[in-house]
Amino acid sequence: MAKVRYFTALAVDELRGDIAGRLDWYYDPSAGDPRRWEKAGEAIREADIDVVEIRDLLTISAQPHHDDPGNAVAVYNALNGLTPHQASDERLWTYVAHTQGAEYVAARWLSERPSDAVKAAQKVRNHFFARGNRALIRDNGVSRLWWLGYIAHQTDPEEPNRFLEILLHRQDVRSALLERPAVSTNPRVLRRIYDVMVEQWQGERELFQREAFRQWMVNLNRRGGVVLLDALSDDQLRKLIRDEADHALSAVL
Repeated sequence: MAKVRYFTALAVDELRGDIAGRLDWYYDPSAGDPRRWEKAGEAIREADIDVVEIRDLLTISAQPHHDDPGNAVAVYNALNGLTPHQASDERLWTYVAHTQGAEYVAARWLSERPSDAVKAAQKVRNHFFARGNRALIRDNGVSRLWWLGYIAHQTDPEEPNRFLEILLHRQDVRSALLERPAVSTNPRVLRRIYDVMVEQWQGERELFQREAFRQWMVNLNRRGGVVLLDALSDDQLRKLIRDEADHALSAVL
């Protein structure tokens, strides 16, 4: 077992400010010293939290997006000693992305380098750093895997891979569900939504059409602003979620 390590806030700021000077390394970490960040002891802190190093757990294939479900479960299992609060710290994920996850992040997100240096730097900023909750859950190359794994284990602890297979089979499904806080941040509500998703997955899958799924999430997010969804009984919650699914389907089919 290893201990959690993270960059200091100053180190993160310095790295973010010098992305342009390190572009070659970001787009090809294998060309540099893979442990040079670990050697910068003054920029690193250690917490008394046991974790497993993820360097050798991440799969990188010719179609890396297909590896997201397995990688999410692997990262979450390796770092399940973290609490959600600890997993919301940019210093941690910036460190992991620059060290154990550097080659994975580059392969998954930086396979094509824009000729425009500003755009190239922006891609690095998006996937090697993690400023803000949205970036943590959606953009940082490693933190997004942890959060996907965490949500999967909260929603379907017996079969987290099934949840991720359904969620990640289309990018717009993941975005529509996880980027709407009224429905995605409540495990009880998310489980009831997932029940309907499983039924649809085993059937005609009409609800997974882009417009239908998006409309379903918009409706639920709206209802979540009017009705405190978690205050409903299980039967009321199930009925509301299924009714909104039917409304979304009738609107687009």
